[in-house]
Amino acid sequence: MTTAAVVALVVRYGIVVLFLPFSALDKIVGFEGAVKQAQEVFKPRPLAIAVLICGLAIEVIMSLGVVTGVGDRMAALVLAAYCAATAVLYKRFWALGDFWAGGDSKARNLS
Repeated sequence: MTTAAVVALVVRYGIVVLFLPFSALDKIVGFEGAVKQAQEVFKPRPLAIAVLICGLAIEVIMSLGVVTGVGDRMAALVLAAYCAATAVLYKRFWALGDFWAGGDSKARNLS
């Protein structure tokens, strides 16, 4: 196995480690907590659950696509778009009016 192949394999598994064992498993084990977090953006509970299940499906299916090499580039692109969408939906730093204020800021303390 060449060095390039080893690096590609490590990168593939490194990307997937972020989604499958951490994010997807966290959603499954702590489903109620994930629903409560989703309800902060998607108000009706059924909509929050539907969005959460769609996100879970994206994380699992696209991660498996990256690992197996089946449509791996498209799967990685979908995962990147998913990351961007969740960042915009859940990390709304601009919603708190003091982001640009000097000193301590509620918006800068978001986790």
